[in-house]
Amino acid sequence: MGEVKVAAATRDDKFGRGERNILKSNMTIYGMAQCTRDLQESACSQCLEKASETIFGSCKSRLGCYVINTSCVMRYEIYDFLVGPIAPSPIAYAPTSP
Repeated sequence: MGEVKVAAATRDDKFGRGERNILKSNMTIYGMAQCTRDLQESACSQCLEKASETIFGSCKSRLGCYVINTSCVMRYEIYDFLVGPIAPSPIAYAPTSP
């Protein structure tokens, strides 16, 4: 989930997703992390670190789990809950003058 947290903190859309194969169990874990877009990179990282601590402290024996904080969310599952490619962020257009 480390690379997912980094992606969410550093990308403009504040969203990261990824997958990891667990060789011992022949299973793939899918994860995502997202922060609200008003957060700076450091604040997003801190929020996701707290969410990660909760996940790995409270959910370590579960096949899936999610944590929702005020400004961020993290989730992992054993199935691809984010099917399909990630759509690009919408382009913000400057207002036109009258």
